[in-house]
Amino acid sequence: MHLAKFIEEEKEAIVEQAVEFARTLTALTSAKEALLRNHIPAILQSIAVDLRTDQSESASIAKSRGESAAGYLTLNSGADEHGLQRAQVGLSLEQVLAEYRALRSSVLRLWATHHSFAEHDISEIQRFNEAIDQAIAESVRAFVAETEKRRELFLAALGHDLRGPLNAVSLTAGAIRHTGPPETHRFVDGYIAERG
Repeated sequence: MHLAKFIEEEKEAIVEQAVEFARTLTALTSAKEALLRNHIPAILQSIAVDLRTDQSESASIAKSRGESAAGYLTLNSGADEHGLQRAQVGLSLEQVLAEYRALRSSVLRLWATHHSFAEHDISEIQRFNEAIDQAIAESVRAFVAETEKRRELFLAALGHDLRGPLNAVSLTAGAIRHTGPPETHRFVDGYIAERG
């Protein structure tokens, strides 16, 4: 049985294994079933479509390098949304990659139990790996963008929240310098330098 057909026919079993693995990730242990399943069926369907699409050798090479190529099918699978959502629930990048590693392993392991391999299957496995890698790239790109957006938001909030206290320290130090004796100036300068 061709891998694309297998993925479509055994999609539910593959999704169940993906959900089972996702439950082992700390941030997802108490997550609802819908969150765990979210984009996996769409990713699998996009991979099956990709496997059925003709692909030239040059497109295959470009795809394996993460480059765009004529005739190359972008997954549009929901992998980007998957990465975004995983960033929002607090998964690490390593955990997101582990999800894809488990998905890849589940598909190939289940296929092996339903299929006797022949030499021509190597190209299907190669195409499958390229499609999974593309999904990973889309997911990681969205994950990193969301993480960066959150970091910038945090730094902006932190800068805003610290502006008032830092200004108060600076104004107080300036007032003490202008009103107190010189030995107080040295103490205040040293105290501020050490404790900020």
